[in-house]
Amino acid sequence: MPIQSFLPSSLVATAGPILGLYFVANAFYQLLFSPLRHVPGPWYAAISEIWFVSHLVRLRQCKIIHQLFEEYGPIVRYAPGKVAYLDTPSNKRVYMNYQMAKGPQYKGFMINDSDWSMTLLPHSEHVVRKKAYASHYTAANAALFQHETYQNVFVAVDILSNIGGLSPVDCLVFFGQMIADVICAANLACDVGVLKSWGSSSGKHWLIRCIDDFPKRSFLRIVTPSWLFGMYYNIPIERWQQFLDCSKTLGEFVDRRVKEAKAQLTDGKLHDVEKLSLVQRLIQTRLPSGETMSDVDVVNECIGHLAAGVETTATMISYACWEISRRPDIAQKLREELDSYMPDPKCIPDIAVLNGLPFLSAVLKETFRVYSPGPGLLQRVVPDSKNAPEPFNLLGYTLPSGTIVATQSYSMHRDPTVFPRPYDFRPERWLEADESGLASMNQHMMAFGGGLRVCGGQHFAQQTIRATIAAIVRNFHIVSPSETNAWTMEMVDGVVAFPRGRKCRLAFHPRLHS
Repeated sequence: MPIQSFLPSSLVATAGPILGLYFVANAFYQLLFSPLRHVPGPWYAAISEIWFVSHLVRLRQCKIIHQLFEEYGPIVRYAPGKVAYLDTPSNKRVYMNYQMAKGPQYKGFMINDSDWSMTLLPHSEHVVRKKAYASHYTAANAALFQHETYQNVFVAVDILSNIGGLSPVDCLVFFGQMIADVICAANLACDVGVLKSWGSSSGKHWLIRCIDDFPKRSFLRIVTPSWLFGMYYNIPIERWQQFLDCSKTLGEFVDRRVKEAKAQLTDGKLHDVEKLSLVQRLIQTRLPSGETMSDVDVVNECIGHLAAGVETTATMISYACWEISRRPDIAQKLREELDSYMPDPKCIPDIAVLNGLPFLSAVLKETFRVYSPGPGLLQRVVPDSKNAPEPFNLLGYTLPSGTIVATQSYSMHRDPTVFPRPYDFRPERWLEADESGLASMNQHMMAFGGGLRVCGGQHFAQQTIRATIAAIVRNFHIVSPSETNAWTMEMVDGVVAFPRGRKCRLAFHPRLHS
């Protein structure tokens, strides 16, 4: 029965004209009277966000924004109240500004309807939470967990050695399982053995399934009205319900780890521990009020760090392996460097040694540049003018309070004046640049975000990636089958970056060592 049958005929007759009038009035206001009317950009972006959302759901957000920069210049209006910019000096004013909160889209990452560090939008709230975990993620503390990292890397090496290159593996899943074990060891003080289940008849490990579901569910939540998202729970399909409940399942898993850590603390077993896991640190954290963090906050923080770290790190490793597989020159230079500093293929050098290897560092930097795990817009909100000493001016345009302003690593990393031939994967650029050129390139790098909300886990991620690539290149020749090519590996972005084909299947043929 048509919906008109349930509504008064007078309402049906007037609703269309009223909506049409509103649309026309809004269009006139946005184009002729809005404080943002002078900011360059397509006219249709000024009157509606629908066009941008259409690119968002097609997983090409960062590319369409980059096209706008190329067409309109370093500042563009991409939605009625949203502005993107491309200017390194402005980053400090935006991302080091204590008054600029994160944009509301980050609330899509809430866990079990509760906040964690990523979804605490005001800086004042975030800084309290950050103090609880910041010491865990320093480079020095990450180095204390080399044993756990290297141990799991060699579990991966042993599995790949047993496969012997006879069949390709999906690196996104394979290395994701390895990283889940690394993070669980360092953050939750437990050995889950996710990677050891590789090849079992049960398929993808349940923990990896939940972690994979988390960003997809968050993305769905971002692009779906809240009233509609709630209706999704009425769809009676088991796998769909598992997808929607991924945070709940992760919560049950992490909650058990929290209870175990609290029991150890009560028994006095943590006082002599030289290195503390993240969960052990969090349960001992004292808030400004003097109270400890609630179990809910501890659980959600650990879930967030686990979900944020696995997929992004696995994607970086996968892209690095893929580039090595199709570039014999890069592979040869890496082998020569690693064979010299890692004579025993079963013994990874100390992370300080790996950090000092110039070509390995160049390959990883170029991977972060071309395949940034979070390539899209990092939204911030222009603060209320009552709390600001003067109006916020960006590249000559005054932006009113409430305006969403953002830049993106995808464009920062592709500035041709800083990175010649920006779409080429050229590790040599990091070795050939002079001092000023290298400084400029580093200033443009935003692979882990930047400013006050820079990724806390970047040192752990870089340590894991560096050790993994070192061990893989030292022990294997990486080969791309025909199914893995430039089209399937083209980067798309939906919350995080991943290959268009959703897979990265590569074969790892053991090297013959003398």
